[in-house]
Amino acid sequence: MAREIDLLGYWMPVLRQLKEFKEIAKAETPELKYILEQVERTLNNMFIETADEYGIKRFEDMMGIYPEAGASLETRRFNVLVKWNDKVPYTEKELYNRLISICGDDNFSVNPDYKNYFLEIITHLGIEGAFDTISSILQDMIPCTGNNVNPIEVREYIERELKDRLAMVL
Repeated sequence: MAREIDLLGYWMPVLRQLKEFKEIAKAETPELKYILEQVERTLNNMFIETADEYGIKRFEDMMGIYPEAGASLETRRFNVLVKWNDKVPYTEKELYNRLISICGDDNFSVNPDYKNYFLEIITHLGIEGAFDTISSILQDMIPCTGNNVNPIEVREYIERELKDRLAMVL
């Protein structure tokens, strides 16, 4: 906390001059500073965007999210935000809105083929663990009549595409 605490400033000028009150202020300043830091931490942990490790852990516990070992705070925050913004019923418009909220306006494309019950979604995210989160959301959102999204197949496809593109460049 960057705020400087001056207890002597709250007392009358006569009391500020007494040695005993100077010592009281010196002894109580660290305690007051600690209390104010904890109040600020508590306020920050009330919101997903500003929560620290402890705050995100509480949100994960509330929503039944089990983070992977070693997941970064940003990845955990991303997963909590995605689950927090979950809405039912799942419509095509809701799918687009969800992808916009997760990926941003220009970081994805959706190519539906309704005749063959196929939905291609291409994303361009740089957040670790975002692929797994989006895959699990799609598993929940895409109706039963749609083809199942198999994250392993998608990941293998992405790896093949990347290798092919790198081979072209090199």
